[in-house]
Formats: sequence, C-alpha cells, structure tokens
Amino acid sequence: MNKEPYNVTILDHSVDVSFDDVSEWVRDGMGRADVKLLKVNISANLQEDVKRSTAMHEFVHIICGLLSIELEENEVDAIALGVYSLIKNNKHLTEWIQE
Repeated sequence: MNKEPYNVTILDHSVDVSFDDVSEWVRDGMGRADVKLLKVNISANLQEDVKRSTAMHEFVHIICGLLSIELEENEVDAIALGVYSLIKNNKHLTEWIQE
C-alpha cells in the first residue's frame, strides 16, 4: 500500500492534503477543499478506497476553483468518479503519461 499524499501539485500549485478530523470544516462530510488556502482535508475514518475517491472529488474542486469553473456537486462527483476509475483501472496509462 502506498503512503497517503500530504502534498500534491495541481496546475503548478502546491496543495496540502491532510487525513484527519473534518468536523471543523464540514458536518457529516467526508472531505473538503479550500481553494484559497490550497488545502484538502479528508476524513481519516474512511475505508481506503473511499478515502481515495473522496480525495479525487476534492481535487476536482481545487481544479475547478483554480480555473474559475463553477460546477454543481453532482458534476464534480461524475468527473471525480470517471477520473478515479480511469487512473485506478489503467496503471499503464498513468505510467505512459508520466514518461
């Protein structure tokens, strides 16, 4: 199993990622993204696969915020699910992109 990321680069911006209690940020949620602070917070109490898909969802929020794109929450869900599935099921694709 890979170590959870604590920092990712999105569109040349460094984004801090933490896995802990999200109750300060959001009630009954799994994660939150703050575009101004360039921070993503994911609940540490989630199963690993749910943590990863939640992180992808929050990364889509960061991308949209950086590009000044407004999407509905269901649109963010759909894009995050599609990108997560693409990455998870096609290791050769991510290796090819990183060449």
